[in-house]
Amino acid sequence: MRAVTEQDDVRNIALTGPYGTGKSSILEHLAESEQLHDRVLQLSLSTVGDNPARRNADGDDGDDGVDEPAVESTTNLIQKEIVKQILYRDEPGRTRGSRFRRISRFRWPREIGLAVAAGALIAAVMYLLRLLQPVVEVLQQQPLALTPEAAYAAVVLVVASTVAALRWVSHNRIFLERLSAGPATVALSDQSSSYFDKYMDEIVYYFEQSGRDIVVFEDIDRFENVEIFEALRALNGLLNGSEQVRNRRRPGRTWFDREPAPDVKFIYALRDSVFEQLGSEVDGEDAADDEVKRANRTKFFDLVIPVVPFITHRNARDLMARELTGTGVSAPLVNLAAQHVADMRLIKSMRNEYDVYASRLLDTPSRMPGLDPDRLFAMILYKSVHMGDFERIRFGKSRLDQLHAAWREIVNTSLAAARKRERDAADLLARHGISATRAAQLGARLENVVRAIVEPTYRDHWYIQIEQNQYRAEEVRQASFWTKARTPDTRIIVASTHGGGSTVWTPARLETLMGYKIDPVALSDAERPVQTRRLASARDDIRFLRHHTWQEIHARTDFTHAAAEGEAESFAAATHRLLQSRLARALVAGGYINDYFALYISQYYGDHLRRDAQNYIVHALDRGAPDINYPLEPDDVEAIITDKGPDILGDRAAYNIAILDHLLVSRPGEAALMVAQIAAWEDDDRAFLEQYLQAGAAPVRLIEMLTPRAADLLRWLIQDAPLSGEQLAPLVEAVLASTDDDVEYAVPLELDDVVRAYAADFTSLRTDTPEEPLTTVRATRVVDSLARFGCRLPDTSFLSDTAREAVIRHGGYDLTARNLRDLTSRDSLALDSLVASDTRIAGTALKRIGEYLDMLATETGSTSVDDADQFARILASVDAATGKDTVRVSEVVRRAAASCAVPVLADAPESAWASLAASKRTDPSARNLLTYLDEFDEIDENVAALIEPGFRAADADDLDDAERTRLATHVLNAEISIPRPADRVSVATSLHPPTPLPPASFTPESGERAGLMLAAGLIADDASSFLPPVTQDWETWAFAAAKSRRIIEFLTPQILPSPAVRNLFDSAVVPDAVKTHVLARLDSFAAGAARADIRSAVSYAVASGATVQPGMLEFLRAGGAEADDMVRLVARLVDLPLGDLRAFLRRLPPPYVVLADPGTERPLVPDEAEIVAVLDRLATAGVVSSHRADGGRRRVALRHPA
Repeated sequence: MRAVTEQDDVRNIALTGPYGTGKSSILEHLAESEQLHDRVLQLSLSTVGDNPARRNADGDDGDDGVDEPAVESTTNLIQKEIVKQILYRDEPGRTRGSRFRRISRFRWPREIGLAVAAGALIAAVMYLLRLLQPVVEVLQQQPLALTPEAAYAAVVLVVASTVAALRWVSHNRIFLERLSAGPATVALSDQSSSYFDKYMDEIVYYFEQSGRDIVVFEDIDRFENVEIFEALRALNGLLNGSEQVRNRRRPGRTWFDREPAPDVKFIYALRDSVFEQLGSEVDGEDAADDEVKRANRTKFFDLVIPVVPFITHRNARDLMARELTGTGVSAPLVNLAAQHVADMRLIKSMRNEYDVYASRLLDTPSRMPGLDPDRLFAMILYKSVHMGDFERIRFGKSRLDQLHAAWREIVNTSLAAARKRERDAADLLARHGISATRAAQLGARLENVVRAIVEPTYRDHWYIQIEQNQYRAEEVRQASFWTKARTPDTRIIVASTHGGGSTVWTPARLETLMGYKIDPVALSDAERPVQTRRLASARDDIRFLRHHTWQEIHARTDFTHAAAEGEAESFAAATHRLLQSRLARALVAGGYINDYFALYISQYYGDHLRRDAQNYIVHALDRGAPDINYPLEPDDVEAIITDKGPDILGDRAAYNIAILDHLLVSRPGEAALMVAQIAAWEDDDRAFLEQYLQAGAAPVRLIEMLTPRAADLLRWLIQDAPLSGEQLAPLVEAVLASTDDDVEYAVPLELDDVVRAYAADFTSLRTDTPEEPLTTVRATRVVDSLARFGCRLPDTSFLSDTAREAVIRHGGYDLTARNLRDLTSRDSLALDSLVASDTRIAGTALKRIGEYLDMLATETGSTSVDDADQFARILASVDAATGKDTVRVSEVVRRAAASCAVPVLADAPESAWASLAASKRTDPSARNLLTYLDEFDEIDENVAALIEPGFRAADADDLDDAERTRLATHVLNAEISIPRPADRVSVATSLHPPTPLPPASFTPESGERAGLMLAAGLIADDASSFLPPVTQDWETWAFAAAKSRRIIEFLTPQILPSPAVRNLFDSAVVPDAVKTHVLARLDSFAAGAARADIRSAVSYAVASGATVQPGMLEFLRAGGAEADDMVRLVARLVDLPLGDLRAFLRRLPPPYVVLADPGTERPLVPDEAEIVAVLDRLATAGVVSSHRADGGRRRVALRHPA
């Protein structure tokens, strides 16, 4: 390079080579050489801040508002930078002719010398003008009395001081901008096309005055602008062609040494790749041709000197290792870094920075735990490559911080998924087939569904039928039932034990109603190992996710979360997305940069905050973003509380499982702050609670503290929280043990199912729990809450004494035979036995008598009451407990021991009378009948059961007449309950009522009752007994008429209306005497009767041989009697005059009207004896000539008229 600078024909020199190959070092040594140090002008350009677009946006035109041509081009801006660096390079004194007045410091020595010279000159002028002598004379006078020499010196000093003061006051403030002479103005033109053109005079003047002839341009290639090289070549040619420059004074030479100065040389430090830009117009069809074209474009470089690279990514490892000697940085990290950093300046810079950081972070007693040379150098590497992002680490806004946030998202999401896989696999293994616990849970749920949909009357009286098998409430909790119910084609029939309708469900319909899946998981022998491996895999993943490094999770691409684009992203993918260099990604993958990166760039004192605690504060608390699963030790939590104060625990940013674990165990007071925040019950609060319940160390304690504050907690645990049954049981127990009486809790329907399935796991209730004050109080509170929420225990055998006492007090148990025997320690299930054992147990059975009776129905040989002496008292208790529910009381009576009876019905409650009578558990006495009648006002089928055939009321005489009359009347009216009238009449007769009984007291009834009462003398034998309501219809009337002895005495048309005439004569029951009596007075009884009634009477008269009076004949004929029957009746009146006979015949229809008078006709009449007798009388009278048999009839020949 030195040789080249001495060659006059070489003016534009390119020193080429990649970045970091030593170009700057070569030029620096060149400038510092003894021969050239005063000849070299070094110009270093930078792209920082150079953005014409931004200048326009900011409203800056680039030159104080002057509208110059092409001022905003990149080439022009580069020229501006070159001009500024040239003009401001040397001191202003060296370029006094420049029109740029630069601000400089006030140089006192120089200015004092100038002031003294100026003072002496002014004093001399004043002396010559005789202006100085008066002043000197004054100074020689008193009081100063200076000598003449001192006086002159004083004047010079004053004038010099004045000049110096004026110079100091006006320094950098007053400039000469322009000179005017009259109207003419001397100024430069502002229409130049570039900065070189505009300030060319200044540039030429500078080179003339400075004497520099070598200009070094560094970093000019960073602008990626090729036009600047052409402009600089032009500038170089202009300078070297200027006589003003060629005749400049060379540095170190006198004014008299005016030999020509060397040419001005421009040296450019360039990248090799810049020559590609110089030939950008090539077509790219052939690389060799393109390169020739580029060579033609670069001919303005007189000489191109390449610099051989001394460092590449291949050999940088050795250089870097040599440079890092003594730092302790490991060889693997050096190898990794060398692949990405092949710049010696950067390597040296990193070593310098490492030494500074190491002195403050490593070589100190309070070194950050985990920080070593490798991790510190890794952060230095990151800083060197990503300086801006490194600065943002302090504020938590760097890309590494974003990666940290993505990492925590991946961990939290993967932990939730792993816990779900663990829970699902455990559930599948636990639910292999239908377990007893699962069956009990499903059965309890089914019972709730059935009780909710059936009518209230049948709520406790139902069963389910599958195929030919019936299952009651107890049996639907058994695994065998659900094994049958799960079959897809099964018909599940729900019906009432007391009749009524039924409904049919399919298993799918049953699942919908229950809200549960009833199909059990039937794992094959091959599937169980698979689920076991899945369970182990999930637990391994949980352990890994809770304790791992970035390096370890970087290798696990199976852990992902949904990124902003919605696609699953692993930690490795997040690293690739967020970190912008391969070096940064490699440092993370290699474990050199980890999650403590924010702590590795500042000093660590360690007095209060441990590493994890400080890291949590930086990444969670300070950002207000909780990291739920971040691992912390108890000491870390204590340090956080000390540093941030307890109030931070009331912020959601403090939501962390490890923090809450420590608070619940060691700081319950501070734990209340976090619990109060969780009780706000927002989505974030429930999300943290969900994760803590699955991974926290003290979930029960948390639930105990949260229960008094969260009314929805119980519902959420059972319906929404993703917990297995084993996890849920202790938490529900904790809620039950911690309820607040003033809080109205949301109680889910499924609570009863959970209690039934897992109550045996409630440790506070079990017999194996030590009986201590705390446990006894807890047991009592659990049972109290169960009672408050309406839950019952399906089994009491596991209860401790305290829990047993509380359960008995509340009646909080199913009324099963097992439970009752367990609680009473008796084999008998009878109510009197329960009373004898514990009245509270008996009271529970009475309150839930339906459940008790259903249970009793399933226990063969068990009775509701054993002791006959206690029977009436037990019935009274059941009556009071059920509100006089006759169905319940009757069931108790029905299931009582055979010896149980109440002889006097009044000793039992009214609700029991019907069942006592029906089951014949009371005496069949008149007093009991009357007692029953007083209550129910009827003799129903129940009390009728007491009245057996041959019944005789021995105590009837103990009743008064009114009571006997009332009782007898109701018995006689009991048609439905005592169907046989004879039985009723017999019972009524045995009561000895005063007779006759009033007819109005009877209800209408058809049949034999009226006749039997007449026969027994219970009613009067008079007309009143043949009228309603005693006799309601003809059959009743006819039977009564047959039993009456005096009916003929009072039989009138009022008693037998005309419509009944035909029935009378047609009846086989009514005596003939009654019929004859009516026939003789038929015109009275049958007035207005129909033809059929008249004909029935006539038919009876003909058939019975009765004789009808002549006066009745015309009534019968007019009523429509048959002519043949009328002739038969007339034939019986042998005393009837012939004239009356012929007159009656004339009123009959043919052929009888013809027989009344002689004639020529020969009519046919019936061939009967009575008809023949009439014909004989007519023959005697000379009307009929003869008659003879003719084909079963008789032909009559009349006499011819005279």
